[in-house]
Amino acid sequence: INKSFSKHSINIELLGKGGIYANVSYEYNINKNFVIGLGLGFMDYYQSNCINFFINTQGQEEKEFGNCKKLDLAIPIYATYKIEKKRNKNFLISAGVSPLILLKYNNFPSKEKFYYYNDYNIYFASFGYEYMPNRFFYRINIYTMYITSGIVIPWLGLSFGIKI
Repeated sequence: INKSFSKHSINIELLGKGGIYANVSYEYNINKNFVIGLGLGFMDYYQSNCINFFINTQGQEEKEFGNCKKLDLAIPIYATYKIEKKRNKNFLISAGVSPLILLKYNNFPSKEKFYYYNDYNIYFASFGYEYMPNRFFYRINIYTMYITSGIVIPWLGLSFGIKI
């Protein structure tokens, strides 16, 4: 029995499957070669002053100034297959989908607070390398992401995790 094998792990990834900034994922190891995971990634956040154009009761167009905030989140759902090269060193092949949630908050004098929600999916595949000397592991992955508008983007992701 391999006592170092744990079915559960948590990892933090920079520039990975969960977006531009960071992704936190929970992974469940079905066996020593096959992993499924679910994460939460932070794509973008901004706060700014914004303008609202509206038609007043006299039928004329007016504008007002307010405060806008936007938060973009990704929820990567994925599967990974590990090809063991040597003890504690693995090649990784991964694929999945990241639904995007876009939240927007607007506050204008003429309106109450307004929340905006929209979603679409980013599909991804990757291959990479994992080094796991003990309970901790380190990964480097090359991702290819397909955005629903037909754009394909390659990039590099780095992650650090722990078996729990």
